[in-house]
Amino acid sequence: MRLRTTSDFGAIARDRRRQLKLSQAQLAERAGVTRQWVVRFERGADDLSLAKVLTVLRALSIELRSETPEQAAARASSTVRIPRIDVPRIDLSGIDWTSISARLARAEMDASAVVDNFRERHAIRDGSTRSETPDDV
Repeated sequence: MRLRTTSDFGAIARDRRRQLKLSQAQLAERAGVTRQWVVRFERGADDLSLAKVLTVLRALSIELRSETPEQAAARASSTVRIPRIDVPRIDLSGIDWTSISARLARAEMDASAVVDNFRERHAIRDGSTRSETPDDV
């Protein structure tokens, strides 16, 4: 975000303070300034000490970075742009999940019945098997 005015600095500080769920008094205590100073800062007063502004920004874990126009251009040209791919959404709201669950339960029971039937036909008990070939089935 580009910060150009004292109001921009105050707004970013206020938003961050609220994000951290701090009162103005709590921020003031953390930064070693008065609550009235925080109020003036958040409102964009232009006669505040830079040292105090930086102290408050540190208390909010806001990091400032500087960039020349040449650095910005170099960064912009080296940034990899990933194209956005729109994937169609699938509407699952009309699916009867209860019915699907019941069908899966029946299929599991059917599979168990097939296995039991196979075991009975081939006299498979406790790991012992008859010596029949698949052609005998």
